Amino acid sequence: MVFAVLVCMVTSSDAAVDAYSRYRSFSQGSRVLGEHHSTDLAVSLSHYAMGVIYDNDLKASQAVKEFEASCILEPNVSYIHTRLALDYLLLKKPERALGEVATAKRLDPSDPKPMFVAALIYTSQNKFEDARKEYQEAIHLDPDSIWALSSLADIYVVQEKMSEAAVIYEKLIEKNPESDLLYFNLGIIYTRLGKIDKGIEALNRATQLSPEYLEAYIGLGVMYEMNKDIEKAVTNFKKALEIDPNYARTYFYLGVLYGEMKEKVQSEKYFRDAIRIDPKFADAYNYLGYMFAEDGVRLDEAVDLTKKAVELDPDNGAFMDSLGWALFKKGMTEEASVQILKALKNYPDDPTVRDHMGDIYYKKGLHDKAVEEWNKSLEFDPKQDKVRQKLKER
Repeated sequence: MVFAVLVCMVTSSDAAVDAYSRYRSFSQGSRVLGEHHSTDLAVSLSHYAMGVIYDNDLKASQAVKEFEASCILEPNVSYIHTRLALDYLLLKKPERALGEVATAKRLDPSDPKPMFVAALIYTSQNKFEDARKEYQEAIHLDPDSIWALSSLADIYVVQEKMSEAAVIYEKLIEKNPESDLLYFNLGIIYTRLGKIDKGIEALNRATQLSPEYLEAYIGLGVMYEMNKDIEKAVTNFKKALEIDPNYARTYFYLGVLYGEMKEKVQSEKYFRDAIRIDPKFADAYNYLGYMFAEDGVRLDEAVDLTKKAVELDPDNGAFMDSLGWALFKKGMTEEASVQILKALKNYPDDPTVRDHMGDIYYKKGLHDKAVEEWNKSLEFDPKQDKVRQKLKER
């Protein structure tokens, strides 16, 4: 997706006009240099045009050959080297791509596009600090570039520098106050900063600008749930269902919400809707099975559901814990122990898994080990009154 956006940016009509104007200036100069140079220019332009055609068809290898041929005849056109750099990146040749970027920068230090390509190269190598510097250099050359500013904000998000990212998005919104996407991204960043109310405000603005903005309504549902405003969370999730009744995750979120409200019939309905729409939705199987296990009902089905979740995602420790807990509730203590011990390898600091392991040890008569696990559970989450009560009773 990022590559496609960058290709569009580099091959935009404005850029094409700019490149053509450069060729035109060479053509005018060729009158002084003579007919031989004029012929070279025409052939170079022909290779360049073929390279653009291959790029548009996503044939990077053929495009590289044409651009290289163009560069041999006209080596001092920055734009062609930028195109070459992008194609080398697509061909997973980052060092050659960086070489072409360096040439493009030397030939035209005022053009920000080589910096864009360099930033993308560094991002593909997880060199986010180098990418950040390239975007900042591009912004210095073109302070109003939405692409460079938003890309820099994305780098800050990857680096967990949410405050810096928020500042950039606030600036972008000043320039583009009607952009629903900018408000959406800012809302998510505010939430990452723990500013839930500001996140809600930003996403509400996104839905005002785009009343059918599915992701914004889902985001609002999550944020309102985080704010303990369950009624508004339900309202926004249901609005998302009106927009797209075939998105399984919305049903899942509603299943979780109704489960928290102890409305188990409604919760089950939404979980089953999620599974009906997406039969490989592991989280839905897990939540529904765990809900049955916690309530001590339909334990055969609880085992089947959590087992299905583990089959779909074998490395998920939370699913292993759910399966172990369902087996334990069914009286299959040894089988439960196997699953919970596997879960502990994935989540050694999880208070729920430690609590479950304590219950299993106690059932097996290993009371000292049970107490040890319950104490560890409280270390990771001291607010567990039920676990504290177990220790008092033992």
